[in-house]
Formats: sequence, C-alpha cells, structure tokens
Amino acid sequence: MDFLKDLFLEAIRVPATGERMMKLSLKIGTVIGATLLAGCQTPSPWEMKVTNSETILFDADKRSSQVSNFSSSEKSKETAEYFCGSYKNPISTTGSPPASMKAGTAYDYTARAREVEWWMKSLTKLGTTYAVMKDDNAGRSAVDFLVQWANASALLETPTFWAGFEPGTSGATRNALQVVSIATYAAITTYLNIKNHDAMTPENSKLVVDWIDRLFSKYTAGHYRWYANKPTHRRMWDNSRLKIDLTYMAYAIMKGDDEKFQFSIQGFLKYMDKVRPDGSHPDGSGRGSRAIWYTGLTLIITTSFLEILENQSYPAYDQYGDQYHKMVDFFLDAIDDPEVIYPYAKAMLVSKGRDYRVQDLSFLEIKHTNIAWVEAFVARFPNHPNTNRIKKIMGNTSSVYRDYLFGGNASCAFRDFEMTFDN
Repeated sequence: MDFLKDLFLEAIRVPATGERMMKLSLKIGTVIGATLLAGCQTPSPWEMKVTNSETILFDADKRSSQVSNFSSSEKSKETAEYFCGSYKNPISTTGSPPASMKAGTAYDYTARAREVEWWMKSLTKLGTTYAVMKDDNAGRSAVDFLVQWANASALLETPTFWAGFEPGTSGATRNALQVVSIATYAAITTYLNIKNHDAMTPENSKLVVDWIDRLFSKYTAGHYRWYANKPTHRRMWDNSRLKIDLTYMAYAIMKGDDEKFQFSIQGFLKYMDKVRPDGSHPDGSGRGSRAIWYTGLTLIITTSFLEILENQSYPAYDQYGDQYHKMVDFFLDAIDDPEVIYPYAKAMLVSKGRDYRVQDLSFLEIKHTNIAWVEAFVARFPNHPNTNRIKKIMGNTSSVYRDYLFGGNASCAFRDFEMTFDN
C-alpha cells in the first residue's frame, strides 16, 4: 500500500487547488478501484487451494436437500426416483474384476474394455443415487463393488507401454490407458459420494483408498511423466490429456493436495488456450465425420472442470465464461448446420476413409457421454439464450442424461425436476 501513502503525502505536501485535488482524487480512486477489482479476480492456478475435499462435481448434501424438499408429495417423489433411480440389486459383474485392461485395435475396444466402461457407468450412477437420494441399497451396492475391485487389485496389471503414445503408433494402448485412468476417476468420485455409508467401514475405506493410490501412481501420474518430455506434442491439449487431468484433479481433491490440484489445472488452461475465436477447438472440430460428436466431448470435459472449480469456491465461469459460451454456440450451430464444422472436420484426425460431410449425430438419440453436460448448463444458466436451444435438443422432460465422466447421472445431480419445455 506504499503507493497510497505516497499519494497522501503528495496531497498534504503542496497547497491544494481545486483542479489539483480533483486529479489526486481520480488517481487515488483509480488505484483503490483497481486494487479491489484485483482482489475479486480468480487467483492464479499456482495460488489455488483445495477448499472442499468431500465432493468433486456437485455438492451432494446441498443437492440432496433440494431433492428432498421437492419430493414432499408422492407424485414429486416418483419424479425424483425416475431421474435418480432406486436400486435394490447390486451390480452384476461377469467373473472376477479384471486384473489387466488391454484394448484391441484403435477405436475397437475388446469386450473386456467395454465391460469396464459399463461397470464404471453403473458404479457412478449408484454413487450419485446414494449421494442425492440416500438410497441405502445403492450405497451398499457401490461399496461392495469398490471393495471387491480393491481386494482383487483390479486393473493394476495393465501394461503401461508409454511408447504407445509416440506419433505413428497404434492408439490401442492409449485407449486402454484412458479406460484405466477414467476408471480411477469413477472410483474417486464414487468413493467420495458413498464414503459415509455404514458399509464403508474404516477397514474398507483404507482398502479402497490404497487401491486408488496405486492406480493413480502407476497410470495417471505416469501419463504426466510422459507429457513432461513432450511439451509440444498435440496430445498435450486433446481430450485424452484432459481426461487424465480430470483424474489428477479429482485425486488432488480427495487427498487435499494443493500442489497436485494446482498442477492439474495447467492442462485445462492449455486446452482453453487452443479455443478459436469462433468457439471451435482443434481437438474436436478436426475429427472428420465425428467432429460434432467430439466437439460435444470437449464440452463435457470443459464443463466438468468448470463445475469442479466452482465447487472449490473459484468463480471459474466468470473467468472463462466468454470462451465457454462461444464453445457452446459453435456446438449448437454445428448441430443446426453441420456445414459450419466442415472446414475443420476435413482435417480428418479420425474417421479415415469416411465422408466428413456425413456427421455422426447419434448422441442426440442415445443421450450419453458428450451431451450430459447440458444438465449443468441449463441449471446454471436458466435464462441464457442457448438454454432454449438446448431444451429443443433435450426434447422433453423425460430425457435422462447419464455419463461416468459427468457424475454418473447428470440429470439426478443437476436437473430442475419442475423444468418446463416450450416445444
């Protein structure tokens, strides 16, 4: 505050005229205003700290209270159960938890990889159901699942094969390692949602956390060791990297580790730096016939980061809102008129041999993965012009959006159950 002291001394040192005092007042006002504004801005990533180690994507206690208040009548209770689910049976798994995860050829997962993804989807849905609805059966089933996999040291024999990330090699290894890392993310988010369940005894909790520690150390941290030597590689800022960052951030929150939390944000910032002025992102928009599909995926991961940071008391949407809304604009414009994305899609980063002018819009029907973020958008920006556009995509009030990258059941975690649709 020495600058304020200097201005004050200047004011009293020389006899003041009206004009001079006005100029000094403007100086002081400008300095104070700038100082106050700086205090309101989001701190730099290297200053951010974990403020809440109990939750990742949404505040479970707050959401549970909202749903409980809504569910006062029998009809409204049925609505809540429709969106959140009520589970009476444990997850059915085929055989023992997998020790190793190996993908087949690029973009062609083996049956085992698909099973792992299906189990993670089921697990995160159970975790959300327990966190929001306090459904005892859902919580117990999720605890049993995590304990079973931790006891079996599931996935820990998956080869690392970091050379599989080298340009020109098969994407199969990368796909397998992504599945392992996202399984770790799903385990972390579910653990935090159910760790207060009676079945999660101190012994079970230690077992599960130790298993998560080993997965993180071997695979998620391993990705970072590879990235550290490849600072200019394209995968420094694609969705593969950002999924790893999500896992890294979730782990940092679970552990209350400020250093890891700060480090995990760097990948997100690199990713946002690549957003073009029109809202497109090179990672999603350049992927041939699946360019719109992958653009949606960029949004579910971006929205996840923003919601997590908001949940840690940082005004992330204030900081990155302009970019984010441009990204949403571009995605919705491409759905309305796919030609918008053609200039980028023809780069054909994937979909070799396919016509980039025939875009994959299957996500509009099956409502999974890259579209679940719409629930958080509508909840956070109910009056934004894009909300009405999104509601048209959602179709009607009965649509349920589930994805293990976005809380397991995004509709349960974010939906206003009394929301109306004009169309």
